[in-house]
Amino acid sequence: MADKIITNSTLATHSSLINYHFIIDQGMAHHLRNIHERKWIPQASWSLDEVCWCDFLQNGQTFIGRYKCLIAHISTADSQPWNNPQLWCSV
Repeated sequence: MADKIITNSTLATHSSLINYHFIIDQGMAHHLRNIHERKWIPQASWSLDEVCWCDFLQNGQTFIGRYKCLIAHISTADSQPWNNPQLWCSV
């Protein structure tokens, strides 16, 4: 299978700009998840500099967001990486 192209696109969410990596197909998105990162979920423990990923479906396109933990914490529904710049930064 030929390599797929990854392009950057910027979306505005809750008054902050977040960098997403647009994945051309689901196969490539699955491949990216196999690196040493975890999917963000509530009630998970996160260490400083640990990286998580989140996938989004918008307008029929899949987006993958990658975020680095800035402060060790346990995630809650209010600490989502895409709208909490005190705990996460986009990478």
